[in-house]
Formats: sequence, structure tokens, C-alpha cells
Amino acid sequence: MKDLSKSSFMFDLIEEYQIFSSQGDANVLTDEDFASFCNKYKAESVKRDAALYQYVSTTPSFSRCHLPFSKWTLSMAFNVVWYYDELIINDPILDTINSSIADKEQNKYRMQELLKFVVKFKETIKGGYILFAGNDIVPSKTGQFQNASEELLHDSQVLEWFEKYTVLGQKPAPINTNTEDNLTHLLAQYEGMWGENSTMGMYIPPHILNSGKLTSGIMYDFMTPFKRLTRDELISLGKIDILTGLQKEYIKDISVVLEALTNAQRLKTPVLFYRDVDRVVAQQYAIRNSSNSSSKLIANTSVYDCSLPYVEGIPPERLFDARTEIPTAFKEFRIFLHELVSKT
Repeated sequence: MKDLSKSSFMFDLIEEYQIFSSQGDANVLTDEDFASFCNKYKAESVKRDAALYQYVSTTPSFSRCHLPFSKWTLSMAFNVVWYYDELIINDPILDTINSSIADKEQNKYRMQELLKFVVKFKETIKGGYILFAGNDIVPSKTGQFQNASEELLHDSQVLEWFEKYTVLGQKPAPINTNTEDNLTHLLAQYEGMWGENSTMGMYIPPHILNSGKLTSGIMYDFMTPFKRLTRDELISLGKIDILTGLQKEYIKDISVVLEALTNAQRLKTPVLFYRDVDRVVAQQYAIRNSSNSSSKLIANTSVYDCSLPYVEGIPPERLFDARTEIPTAFKEFRIFLHELVSKT
């Protein structure tokens, strides 16, 4: 009897609809077959989620973790799966189905590229080391925490950390041969959980204004790279509004963190954050809700990135093989490491 809590059914569907050739190349799919594949996947995932919730509820002692939704989740999962018994992540296939666009061929391409990546880890998924979960178990992008996220961004520490993850750049924009008359193109770029966003602006030296020197217009140089700019330098130019333009994206990412914490509470499992800014958001949210006894938050930082520097550079699949070869010794090592990190 198949264990419905795992997502093994996806590989049956991949084979049934001949998503790939025997050589692993993407086959041409008809619109009808692709729509049927998506509908069957959604139907099977409903059964999967019901079984998964029951399974997690009855096995609380497992060393498992929830990873919040982001474009890095899959890659992160495959890097740290060797350390945990199970990782619970938002189902990326369901997310791709639900975020379909008007271009049908583009939808097929996106899906096949995702499945091509997932198939590489077929045994890991079939073994239940990585558990995909749908919105009924780990809701994401719900908008539920919009107000709380806006309030958290007013926290100076939270805002400061988001700005640390924002790259600032500048480059000159000459309007004539006199370099003292140069304007300055400004850029603020933030790579968040949902996507990469940027805002741009222009600094015009005061002596240029009302001087008639801009009558010939402004030329924009798309070829010259930006040079790094500090936040203090941006403020000195009076252009803090460029950073302000990214705050909507910060708020969206805060919402993801708060959703992940809520999902983890429901599953009674820790959350694995892999950016310091998300850890800070979780900590500040916990402080604000410390008086609420029902709001006990569990947040971990990445063991792989932060606590085990000596495994850096070793392929995750090799670490996973080593764990499989010495299961008892590995569990003793993990318990020791967990206690060591907790004390620290």
C-alpha cells in the first residue's frame, strides 16, 4: 500500500503523461495532456495533504523542519536534507500550477524545467526525506499578515537588516563635457523571496537646476556598470525615497516569515531560516507577542550554513550517503551537535 503522505505520485504522473523522453529530454505536450496532468496533480495533492497532516501529528519525535516558501527553498532543501529526518516545504509544483500565466507554452516550459530538477532527487522524495505540502497545510502568500508585516517594518532593527540585503549603486550621467555638471544615476536592488526588485532615481546637483543646462535632455548609459554606494552616501544625496520604494517587497517577505512561523506552530516543528534578516523578523515578532502564551515561536538558523562550516564544499548528496552508511553514529552526532548549538 502506498504511503500517501509522500509525494511519490508525481513520478507516476510524470511517467503516465510521458513528460520526458527516455533520454531525459522534455517531450512536446498537448494542451489537453498538460491540463489533465495539472488537474490530476491537484487532486492527488489533496489526498496527500490529508495523509501528511495525520502522519506529522502522530510522529512528533522526528527531527523535522519546515522551510518557508521562497525561490531558494528547493535548493536549500536539497542542501540540508542530509541533516534532518524530514523537511516539510511548500509544494513547488502546486505553486507553479496555481501561478500559471496566459502563455500556455511558457507554462509547460516552466513546469518541465521544475520537474527536470525534481526528478534528480526522486529517491530522496520517494523516501519521504523531503515532504511536499499544499496550501491546506502550509499556506503561503495569503495576505493574512499584511498589517503585522507593516508594523514590523517600522522596527528600526528589522528595516536595517532588510537594507543590509539591498544593493545600492551609482554612476555618473554626463550632460556636457564639464564633469562638475554630471548628474548621478542611482539604483537600489533587492533580491527577495518572491523575486528581484529594483528602484531607480537621479541626483541633480543644485547648481544645475534652473540653469538651462538640461535643455538637451538626459542621456542614460545602460552599458557602464554601477559602483557600490553606501546608505549614508544615498542619504547625503537626499534620495532615501529610492529605498522607500522597495519597502512593499520587504513587507511581502515579512509576511512569508510570519506565515512560516504559523505553519510550523500548526505542525509543531521548527522553522529553518537561511537569511539572517528572516531570523531577525522572527525574533522581533516573538518579542512583540511574548505576552501571548499561545504564540510560542520556534525558529532555527541554518545548521548547514552556520553551525557546520567544516562541511562546506562537500556535495549534499555525499553527506546524505555518509549518513545512510552510518545511521546510528549520525544520530549520536546530531544529538551532540544540537545540544552544543543550544548551549551556545
